[in-house]
Amino acid sequence: MNSAVANRTRLLILCCSFVLVCCSLRAQTGTSVLLGTVTDASGAALSNVKVTATEVDTQLSVSAMTDDSGEYRLPGLAPGHYELRAVRDQFATEVHRDIELVVSQQLEINISMKIGKTEQEVTVSGSQPLVESATSSMSGVVDDQQMRELPLNGRDIFQLVSLQAGVAPNASAGPSLWGKGGINKVAVNGQRAFNNDMTIDGMDANDPLYSLSPGGASGEMLGVDAIQEFRIFTDTFSAEFGRDSGSVIQLITRSGNNNLHGSAFEFLRNSVLDTKNY
Repeated sequence: MNSAVANRTRLLILCCSFVLVCCSLRAQTGTSVLLGTVTDASGAALSNVKVTATEVDTQLSVSAMTDDSGEYRLPGLAPGHYELRAVRDQFATEVHRDIELVVSQQLEINISMKIGKTEQEVTVSGSQPLVESATSSMSGVVDDQQMRELPLNGRDIFQLVSLQAGVAPNASAGPSLWGKGGINKVAVNGQRAFNNDMTIDGMDANDPLYSLSPGGASGEMLGVDAIQEFRIFTDTFSAEFGRDSGSVIQLITRSGNNNLHGSAFEFLRNSVLDTKNY
């Protein structure tokens, strides 16, 4: 009887652990959020407004209704270019274009609707706010352009982490199966190198033995063509990330679109091209 109870207890603990791991992974997927308040011309909150965010490249959309306070929230959005549309009876449709979401961003866009026919459209285009007012986290984003155009020795994208404030190389962090020398080891705000947590599309991507940032069989962290962008949280990041006190690095892989595209590269390392060593 005691053996059966013990087996059931172990099974229950195993199931709970599996659920917690799944929840943790889901919380760290790197998706973005659009949120804000919808009001009329007088500033009064509007409820029951259908707000839809549509990704321009794939035409995938996510919708939500505003609550009694006129607030809306659209979570789970992949980084990319979006169009935001607000629709309600007896009001002209409000359309916001040229919205660009980056990894793990919470972008607040407030909408003011004017009385009119639903068929009428009021289009708003312009720059986005430079400060994320919905979060107090300190972070930096390495976008697609930086990743493709900045020179990277060995095409190691992890070198771009050191461009962020508070990040310094830490060559004395100990051995690693995947990184050579000090290339893939950094200290963030004085924390140790194994206090950093890296994920790719929400999945753990740390060195399995030493919890250091990963590399690969070549000693580099390849992926310039596979990674769309990444964000590194260096301070006051949300408790949802958990685990480490140094930093949280979230990489997002590139997704397809309606256009055929590709890339090619070649390595050429020959000592005859080096400068003379006097």
